[in-house]
Amino acid sequence: MAIEGNKTVGPRRDEPSPSGFAVHVIWYTPVRSGGPYHSVTTVADLHAVLRLYWDHERLAVFLNRDGGDSGAVWVHLTGDRAWVTHFTEMGGADSYCRDARYSGPDEMVGFLLDNGQLDDIHRYWTITRAEGLRALEYFLLQGERDPGLSWVEQPQSLQEPAEPRAAADRGLGSDSE
Repeated sequence: MAIEGNKTVGPRRDEPSPSGFAVHVIWYTPVRSGGPYHSVTTVADLHAVLRLYWDHERLAVFLNRDGGDSGAVWVHLTGDRAWVTHFTEMGGADSYCRDARYSGPDEMVGFLLDNGQLDDIHRYWTITRAEGLRALEYFLLQGERDPGLSWVEQPQSLQEPAEPRAAADRGLGSDSE
């Protein structure tokens, strides 16, 4: 069962995304706002855009290729945690990073979406902020999700950990539960 939701590209739907790779950032303080799409071709370009916002507690970062038609990685940030989604194409299969080794308390992390909605995501489905940045960098360089991170395609729920062997995990960083 796929997770329901609107998979359109960020809040600036009236502004077409440039061809190639483009990053769009939403920040939430002092009020929710988003900048323009920035064409990026190198990791240095990506860092230059993100550097403007990186000290914000909460961010939503959308890195789209050809407006999302050739894939996307979206990273929502809260504190030191990142919720990372990879799309093969808009409306296509999506997969989510997870911390497959997480065995801590049953706790949720709140992430703000581009529309300001707060979604509670189980900590198991989050990775570190640094790993979230790595997912963006890898996608920019390779055009695909980072195989060094643990991914699950189309999980049943993001409010609880995945059942062992519930979904294919093709990430090299998995621990083959």
